[in-house]
Amino acid sequence: MFRIALETSIRPSCRNWTKYLGRHGYYPGYLEFFESQILQNGMADCLEKYVFSTEANQPGVEMFGRFFSGLVHPMIHFGHGAEFELPGLAAEGLAMTALTKNMCGGLFKPSFFTQETPADPQLHALSVAARILKDPELGYGKGADPNSNARFQDAIKRSGERLSTYFRQWSPEGSFEAKHEELVWLVSALYGFSGWRKDEEFKANFFTLHLVTSSLFISSIHTLLPPKSQALLLRGFLATALTYWVGHGRRDFTIQDFFAEDVHALITPPHTDPKPAKDALDATHLHQNPWFAILQSALNHPDEHLLKIQRSFAHYAALYGTREKGCLAQTELLEAADIDGTLFLRLASLTGKAKAWVREGEPSHDAQWNRRY
Repeated sequence: MFRIALETSIRPSCRNWTKYLGRHGYYPGYLEFFESQILQNGMADCLEKYVFSTEANQPGVEMFGRFFSGLVHPMIHFGHGAEFELPGLAAEGLAMTALTKNMCGGLFKPSFFTQETPADPQLHALSVAARILKDPELGYGKGADPNSNARFQDAIKRSGERLSTYFRQWSPEGSFEAKHEELVWLVSALYGFSGWRKDEEFKANFFTLHLVTSSLFISSIHTLLPPKSQALLLRGFLATALTYWVGHGRRDFTIQDFFAEDVHALITPPHTDPKPAKDALDATHLHQNPWFAILQSALNHPDEHLLKIQRSFAHYAALYGTREKGCLAQTELLEAADIDGTLFLRLASLTGKAKAWVREGEPSHDAQWNRRY
């Protein structure tokens, strides 16, 4: 991510660490600094002090905004370190945060950290998306410039204040497991329903895929934080995800048609059926679990993003794959009653097909991520 890593005699320290933010030549120094801080104080204390604290979010510092910038890569990188308990990887994530330009400046203003507007604890994240869908001022060409090369930032510039009125309606209070699940359904919907149209090729979008893959690390990061910062993490992620969606055209959803497709007819990697011996216990159901083939194919794909998103969908299928139709009927999202736990398998199948089954012989050179709907 950082092509310039110049050695310099100046090293960030506890006294001057805010002085060199955004200057890529200081990456070695920041990495060394955060490595030493994590070894001395632990991952949790460093995350709180250098990303979520008041000191870390003074004007010009704004580490919270940097954490969610750069297509959420700082959060993803730190999250890997948190999930697998790798201090060095977490230090790399903090160094990446320090050097990433804050693209969320208008999204996380000082008032964001001291929200006073009472939010509705019963309002589902999908209901927030439903309300945004109904707002004509946030539609295609209005919420953001579709021709911009920085559509996320343009959405903040054009519609940041308007979007914030919706974000403030959602509450992170309550069971973390329930709130995390809300965000999982949200980002899966933004990625999946936005890219799907009946009888058309699935548009596996490069930007919204990062919302899915980053959501995987919310739990690992959440456990490191005190309650106030836990709430900020969830609210920040919701705001970032919905702003990316509006920035990239706020595509509408055709949920009923999506789930009308036969889940048993999902496309899996091409394969040759084995020939069971006579004493095989079951000689007819040879491919009972489609996840085996999907993940095996992803492991051999040259684009690591595919493996990351398939891992995410497999994990969410394990957690929520048995949710029945109607599980989200209480939300305000039109046709949400048709959503069930097969969503994750359906999206994994569509994504694998869109990116080509390389392990099975399909060339990947024509199977690029969609970058503009």
